[in-house]
Amino acid sequence: MSMSKLSLSAIALATSLAGGAFAETADFTGYSIGGSIGYGDFVSNDGSSFSGDDIEGDTQAATLGLQVGYNYALQNDWIIGAQLGVQFLGDVDNDGFSQKNAFEIDDTEIFNVRGIVGKAFTPDIFAYAAVGYESWEVDYTEFNSSGPDIPGSERLTGASIGIGAEYLLFDHQTIGAEVKYTEFESSESYGFDANSIAPDITQLIVSYNYRF
Repeated sequence: MSMSKLSLSAIALATSLAGGAFAETADFTGYSIGGSIGYGDFVSNDGSSFSGDDIEGDTQAATLGLQVGYNYALQNDWIIGAQLGVQFLGDVDNDGFSQKNAFEIDDTEIFNVRGIVGKAFTPDIFAYAAVGYESWEVDYTEFNSSGPDIPGSERLTGASIGIGAEYLLFDHQTIGAEVKYTEFESSESYGFDANSIAPDITQLIVSYNYRF
């Protein structure tokens, strides 16, 4: 076989392999926009306050979210990506472990930026892991059984990790599910008393994305 024929055969094989790899990842790459619904456990239990009472307790709450992102295909169906998102959280309240620790968190938003790495195992399924930076402006009230209620407002930052998967529902449209854990730093407020709040959030999130 001549050199030219060998070259043509090699090019054809490489094109075939590249086309197969691209077919696996094509519907999970590029720009995307979508929304999500989450439900999880919001826990605040910290023992590091300077003085006064810790705001303790845990409760369940739902979130609504919006996200935009971009995914890029690597070799062997691996994908990396970046995502910006916001989650809207309704009122969260709990009786706490005692009346002095009862609290309420008002309507707030959690902003995040995340990095994603995963693999398209089939043309329809993409599994991934994500790590992110989270920022939460928390407006809360601690209910005081022995005096006036104590309002507070804190900007908390933290880190998140998540494991999830997306399924190709239709062309350019995917649905997904993810388990996400976020740990925020401990923060203290100084009003009538000194209080510490250190929320952790564990969520199950269902999402829809449209990919361009």
